[in-house]
Amino acid sequence: MKIAKTDPSKKKTAKKKVAKKVVAKKTAKKKPVARKRNKAQWVRHHVKVNGKEFNSVPAAFKALRLPMGRMIRFRMELKKAGKLVFEGKKFSLVRN
Repeated sequence: MKIAKTDPSKKKTAKKKVAKKVVAKKTAKKKPVARKRNKAQWVRHHVKVNGKEFNSVPAAFKALRLPMGRMIRFRMELKKAGKLVFEGKKFSLVRN
């Protein structure tokens, strides 16, 4: 009859696994911290294009059939400048 010897390295890894689970449970119980936002991030703007008002820049691009691939970069520039021209159309921000 053979007596099984336990490998000491397996005991250490088992302890590490248990310790990791305990740490994971402790961090999971914490409430998520609200992310602080820049004021420009939470201010909502409507967009006026050649006198017609839209709820957002993407809505204006879709209605005017402009290329959506260039919309995000244009929106960032428009937020900085306030008024811009894109493909002959005058865009301006309107606070709601």
